[in-house]
Parts: sequence; C-alpha cells; structure tokens
Amino acid sequence: MAIAKISIWLNDVRRDYQYGVLLYNQFGKSELLKVLFNNGDSSYHQDRLHAALEELNPMLEELTNQSSFKIPTLHQMPSPSKSYGVPQQAWDKFPEPIKDLYGQSSKLHRHSQLLFDQARIAKSDEERLSYALPMLLERKDLNGNWKAIKDFHEKGKIQEKIIEQEKASVQDLSIAELTRQMKNIPSYLSKDKKRVIDMPAGPKKNKVMLRIQEHEVKLDLIKKRLEGMI
Repeated sequence: MAIAKISIWLNDVRRDYQYGVLLYNQFGKSELLKVLFNNGDSSYHQDRLHAALEELNPMLEELTNQSSFKIPTLHQMPSPSKSYGVPQQAWDKFPEPIKDLYGQSSKLHRHSQLLFDQARIAKSDEERLSYALPMLLERKDLNGNWKAIKDFHEKGKIQEKIIEQEKASVQDLSIAELTRQMKNIPSYLSKDKKRVIDMPAGPKKNKVMLRIQEHEVKLDLIKKRLEGMI
C-alpha cells in the first residue's frame, strides 16, 4: 500500500530525499511540486517534500486505490547533482573512473534501500525474498565500490591504471635489466614500508603509499615475465 510506504519514509530518521521524490512523483498531484523536487535537494526542498508527503499521507481511501509503488531499475535511479560531499576543488581532480564509482555507489545505496523498505512491508516470505536477494547483491557491489574508492584515496591511483602503466614499463626490458630490478625492488619496498609507518596522513604519505603499490605491481609483473622466459 502507498500509505505504508509514505509512513515508513516519514518515520525514517534517514528520509532519503530521492526516495521521497519517487514517492511524490507517483502519488502526488501537484506538477509544480514535482518540478521543484526534481530540481534541487537543499534544506528548503527537503522540508517542502516532507510537508507535501505528510499532507498526502492521510488520504487513505484515495491512495489505497492507486497502483502499487513501482521500483525503478538501478539504471533509472537519479544521481544527486553534486560531488557527493567531496570539496569541488578535489572532485575536479578525480579521474573519471572514480567519479563514476561515486555515482554508481550513490545509486546502489538508494536502490538497495528501496528494496529493503519494500521487503519490510512485503505480504509473504516469497515476496520478501524477491526484494532481499537483489538487495544483498547490490550491497556486495556497493562494498566493492567503496573499497576501490578507499584504495584510491589511500594510494592515489586506481589499481588497474597502475597495472597498465607498469606493464608498459616492463615489457621492453632485457633479461639483465629484469633481473637487476627484481633484486633491487624488494629493498625499495622494505624501506618505504618502514618509512610510511610513522608518517602523518597527507600528500607525502600518499606519495609513498603510491610508490609502494607501483613497486609491488612491478615486482609481480617482472617475476611473471622472467618465469615466462624460462
């Protein structure tokens, strides 16, 4: 029932704005408010949305005759028109794959929350399971995204980009140079790993963490290339 979904949203301390907008788009009547809610998410927009749904909520007889709430697909979920709480200056320097991960994570979070809310009011175990299984898969994907984002912030680069970069630097090395670097890199790694322990968080530490990651990737690629030559 629509009334149950609106009540859950009104009583939820999170009150996800995009979910509230989806509810009003389906059950609200004011086209002016729909335009307003879809073009901003400021404190004013959030307060106005809460008031509109609170006003809509008691209209039980009319609402319960409407069709059930249609969950949009993950692809259809709207993305906030902001940089996800990241300062704009920092956001502008992020590589596009990281920006995409932020956007995808936002959609996964809100969509899985929709599925969770539907599971809470499902009429049968079978229906509840139909929401719970995709929700768990989306949460797994969300955790993977945040791990990749965390790795980027801690090490300064995306793992895939480092592998591509180091592959290019290794592929043309002679056997003598490969052997020399395989002997030297472990020493560099040992020194950097000891050094980074006492370093305060900041750009300098990030630079050392990035160098550690690059050396680890390069050492692994060198070993694989030498093994392929034997």
